[in-house]
Amino acid sequence: MRRLAFALVALPFVCVAYACSDDPEETPSGDDAGNGADTSSPNEDSGGDKPDGSSNLDANTDSGDGGATETCVGNPLSADGGAGDGGPVTVQLTQIAQGSFLDGPHYVDDFGGVFIYSEVFNQVVRRVQPDGGSNTAVRGTNNNNVLVIGNGNIGTTLFTAQTGNAQGAILRSNIADGGDAGTLGIGTATSPNDLVISKKGFVYFTDPGYQGGAAYGVYHLLPADGGVTAIGTPGVNARPDGIALSPKEDFLYVSNSDTRTVVKHAVDANGNVSATSAPVFTATERPVGIAVDSGGNLWVAESAIDDNTVSGRVEVVDPAGKKWGEILFPTARVTNVAFGGPDNKTVAITTEQGATVSGMHVFKTRCSGIR
Repeated sequence: MRRLAFALVALPFVCVAYACSDDPEETPSGDDAGNGADTSSPNEDSGGDKPDGSSNLDANTDSGDGGATETCVGNPLSADGGAGDGGPVTVQLTQIAQGSFLDGPHYVDDFGGVFIYSEVFNQVVRRVQPDGGSNTAVRGTNNNNVLVIGNGNIGTTLFTAQTGNAQGAILRSNIADGGDAGTLGIGTATSPNDLVISKKGFVYFTDPGYQGGAAYGVYHLLPADGGVTAIGTPGVNARPDGIALSPKEDFLYVSNSDTRTVVKHAVDANGNVSATSAPVFTATERPVGIAVDSGGNLWVAESAIDDNTVSGRVEVVDPAGKKWGEILFPTARVTNVAFGGPDNKTVAITTEQGATVSGMHVFKTRCSGIR
């Protein structure tokens, strides 16, 4: 996915407070009206199969292990929720993992609560506690031709995007012991990169073709049988990379790395995704991973356009694309971002920094995120 590596440079960070509200109602997106999506909470039978292969997937199926319990109001990067100036905001980062090209952070409640992540070049999925403890391998590929990148879960089943040399697949593992739970076929896609799973159990993933594939697509699949539907045609110059769902799951966000754009697709109550997309914002650098908080704000991990610069960052924008601020990194390559912890208020950010010194960094925010 990201093909070069650089040494990590130390840079001091300063703590900053964050704001959120206990208001149970979700703040409406500023530009969501008139895009043709069903904005009510999904409550219809999806008509698909359950993840275990049994009959219709119930509308209340929870794909993950938790989610946001409050709605963030205003700017998530300020103590009072004020507008801010869209500029850099420093935070106190703690490194909890390092390895060869980290990506795909995802939090699960198993083992007392851990972040799952991919150590891409070493072809292994690992887990680590939010304080950096008990770092353990979950599974590996044992195949020199493939890489593992994005992660998600349905209950106790871990889904991992595997990519490379026509070996693309969505792998399933048992979170408890790392045992193989099967592989999903993915149609014409060859380089799955990142994935997100809805509360109804639908898997959405991107294929940017980084490992030589030519699909360049966004896909929707059923976790029971691997039935795949292509979503739109992003084009060979777009390279769809990161992917996330809005809090109500009525929009699917996709970052197009080469065009530096983040777009959204409307999602109906049955999980079907519109082929057409609407632009949200243009990133400063190459947008890769995406996370969404309880206010619908997008946290976009970005890798530098010029690898000779130190300009990796996480930009934070509201649902209409208004920039709240950004977190700068002492590296050219930030790879992904996710929320976790028992209250979903720990932000985890992964980077690529070379053979041994890339890392996962965490900090606390007062606004909960979606996972």
